[in-house]
Amino acid sequence: MKISKNKIVLAVVLGAISLNFVGCGEKEARTVAYFNENGKEAIKMRKWCLKAEKMTPLQEKECDNVAHSSSKEYIIYTHDVECKLMSEGDSDVEKFCKTAIEQARPDLF
Repeated sequence: MKISKNKIVLAVVLGAISLNFVGCGEKEARTVAYFNENGKEAIKMRKWCLKAEKMTPLQEKECDNVAHSSSKEYIIYTHDVECKLMSEGDSDVEKFCKTAIEQARPDLF
């Protein structure tokens, strides 16, 4: 079977055009700076990351970035979660933990 020159040119052109659309719709991972400025979004993303069983490379990058967030809301949230985990339901321990954090990081409160 002989393929005409026109068909080869058409195949090359269509291939080049389709390669241009391969990356369309892909977004870049939100940065640490983004999560620093958007504390509520950082909290939402962190909760998702902790529950996720499978992640795309983009989601893995965002989970890594959110873990490095230094937004006030995010830091307070993570300390609250840590205090609850450490206290194991003991409200006195949880209160002590939160007080210790407030004294160690008065800039957050």
